[in-house]
Amino acid sequence: MYDRWSELEGGTHPVLKNILTRWNQLVHKDGVREQRLHRFLETHAHLFFREYGFATIVTKLRFGADFVSDFVAVHDLRSEGILYTLIEIERADSAPFTKEGHASARLSRAIQQVLSWKTWLVGHPAESAKLFPSLLRRLEHPVFRYQIIIGTRANTDAWTDRRNILAESLGISIRSFDSFADRLKESFVFDDLSDIHNEERLFSPEQRNRLACPFFAALSDGQWRELLGKKPASASFICEYGEKLLQLRRENRFARRFRAGD
Repeated sequence: MYDRWSELEGGTHPVLKNILTRWNQLVHKDGVREQRLHRFLETHAHLFFREYGFATIVTKLRFGADFVSDFVAVHDLRSEGILYTLIEIERADSAPFTKEGHASARLSRAIQQVLSWKTWLVGHPAESAKLFPSLLRRLEHPVFRYQIIIGTRANTDAWTDRRNILAESLGISIRSFDSFADRLKESFVFDDLSDIHNEERLFSPEQRNRLACPFFAALSDGQWRELLGKKPASASFICEYGEKLLQLRRENRFARRFRAGD
């Protein structure tokens, strides 16, 4: 008997509604520090970071001398290679633009941080390849994308067009914290079994069901490095690392609630 993760689609399942309610309360409460938002996202990483389907999420990944990405979302795009989205989060109560329409100090710092990441990745290909493997032999480098999460719809709406133009010019996605709940309710697909090419011959249905579980916390920096401990032999992320992922990943308490029918 499999866990029916597909019941979560549409955002009406009681467990998912509970999580979304808690998230919205946190996002729209004044004075909530970045660390609290980070802890919530870290706990529910596999719910909130699934824009391209099945993902592996890493929290506080360190690279270079002193860089730390709040989150890295790892998606296997099959023939397109591995996509790494490096994410910087700010505060929800911090408007990304001033009343005059200028980028706020907090947004400006976040942009400079992400641009520094880009510069390091380009300038240190050997070190980058160890931490962000491509897996596909015909693609020397993986695909990198960058995202800044700042503000809410309420403190951003007046400048949404300007934000989007800025984001496009920089090659950095800039989104509000409300976007997490929107996508979770309206866009994300939940499969009962993980659906990655060729994995059915490597994993049992029970393992594929566990891999598809959305109630996992993010991997730590140390767990990610442990996962990458051996040289990859497969072009598929999940085929290469799926068994180890099942050992390393930690379910949050909402997995038990889902199974209990709460």
